[in-house]
Amino acid sequence: MKNKKSSPLVPSLRFPEFREAGEWVEKKLGEIAAIRSGSTPLRANPEFFKDGNIPWVKTTDLNNSFIYKTEEYLTSKTNAKINPEESVLVAMYGGFNQIGRTGFLKIPAATNQAISVLNTDRKKVLPIYLLTWLNAKVENWKKIASSSRKDPNITGSDVASFLIVYPKLEEQQKIAACLSSLDELITAHSQKLDALKKHKKGLMQQLFPAEGQTVPSLRFPEFREAGEWVEKSLKNICQMKAGKFVSMSEIKEKSGQDLYPCFGGNGLRGFTRTYTHDGIYPLIGRQGALCGNINITTGKFHATEHAVVTTPNNDIDVKWLFYELILYQNYVRYKNKLSSNI
Repeated sequence: MKNKKSSPLVPSLRFPEFREAGEWVEKKLGEIAAIRSGSTPLRANPEFFKDGNIPWVKTTDLNNSFIYKTEEYLTSKTNAKINPEESVLVAMYGGFNQIGRTGFLKIPAATNQAISVLNTDRKKVLPIYLLTWLNAKVENWKKIASSSRKDPNITGSDVASFLIVYPKLEEQQKIAACLSSLDELITAHSQKLDALKKHKKGLMQQLFPAEGQTVPSLRFPEFREAGEWVEKSLKNICQMKAGKFVSMSEIKEKSGQDLYPCFGGNGLRGFTRTYTHDGIYPLIGRQGALCGNINITTGKFHATEHAVVTTPNNDIDVKWLFYELILYQNYVRYKNKLSSNI
């Protein structure tokens, strides 16, 4: 008989009423859940998206918790597969930081092809327990994604063979209830954060002149008679220069001693032992899926050749420049220019 304290199938922390309940069971996800993925309708056809009412989940909607709404909706003309409530979702690709992110449907919804949808055999594993297990093992997904593949991703076969260890249903429910209460608290705070972000966005739109205007609609009292704003090209108020190449092998996923943030075309890539700049700078991504994204960083950091570092002139406040860039960050249309001339 195995020693319970040393067995890998017994957790180190257990609720008192389950301490003598024996070992957990280890299975592959494909043995305890039905697995499928969704699809992306042709965006060129407006009948698939305009006035849609079918929630459609993308990897950017996944928040490692409950999903009550989505960013986009489909119409019935897409014939999209609609997944039931309490389906568990896992991101298979969509960027290294997205891989392994999860979601738990609180509404029936369709998904795109980058998401694996799992519906468990509830006689074996509760969906909410599966969510908590996957959230605890996200690093395992990243190891699979980065192993011997040109493009980091996980496949349907990876999902089916991914291991899950679980106790009896009563203990699953206890664990899930404990962790879900924290998820609900996190969701509540996230909703407050979303509301603050919307409020901030609204203020920015009023504090900066609208397109074609030279005076903002909202101005602090002491500046209401200060006259019109000056319009200039970005190159006339700051210097823009791309960073330096750094190999993937030198970029660490997690921060640590003597490591500095490393920014590329899509934002934060990881951490390196080298740095190219020291100070406060707005950054513009010039290549990649998020070309045109804006970040600001303070202190020592490494900017790669895919990130443009902006240094404002002496008469331009650096944080003001950052918010100006955020408001007008439609740089995607200038992608070729940013890629070739900087």
